[in-house]
Amino acid sequence: MTPAARYACPPRVRADSHRSRVARAWRVSVSSWRSSSTRSSASVRAASLASTAACASRLRRTTSTALAEARAALATMTARAEQLASRVGQLDAALVAAQERATTGERAHAEAVATIQARYEALSKQLLQETAHQRDAVHAERAQLAAQLKFAERRIAALEQERARLDADLASERAARQSAAGEASALKAVTASQRAQLDELLRATLAVAPPPTKARAPWSTGKATAKRSAQP
Repeated sequence: MTPAARYACPPRVRADSHRSRVARAWRVSVSSWRSSSTRSSASVRAASLASTAACASRLRRTTSTALAEARAALATMTARAEQLASRVGQLDAALVAAQERATTGERAHAEAVATIQARYEALSKQLLQETAHQRDAVHAERAQLAAQLKFAERRIAALEQERARLDADLASERAARQSAAGEASALKAVTASQRAQLDELLRATLAVAPPPTKARAPWSTGKATAKRSAQP
């Protein structure tokens, strides 16, 4: 058996193999001794004893070598077992720490999810309330605008009626003014015609009348006064 094979096999297997070899050697010795006891010659007994001693010597050497190998393997496996136990302890500690971290992470995650859910519900409720308020405000503003629009329409209709009345009054005023202007023009024409006629009549009268005398001076003065009074 190679050293690698010895270290690879467990100690119990190597111990069983050693016991089987010892038992086999013992059976060979006993068999030799029994066969030698049936013989009557001393030489055969001596040879049997020498063979038994040689077998016993080989058995002791084999046993010592196997025992040393078993002890070395046991020490190696004990150290390996201690290392594995230490490693298992470290792994157990790491597992416990990982489980604690996982538990803490799950708890923190659950708390974060609960916080986010509560915040979402609060924001959703606030948004619904703000939406309802905005809807009510829009409806109220729309109703107010509709009322203002109706009032503006009535005001525009009244203003249009007032403008139509003012347009009619203005047209009537313009017609009256034009009529007055025509009448004034006609009156001016009549006045100018009468003045021309009066001047013509005055000149004709002056041309026909005799020369004025001192006694008739007041008459000319009266005519000049009448002429001035006839002028517009």
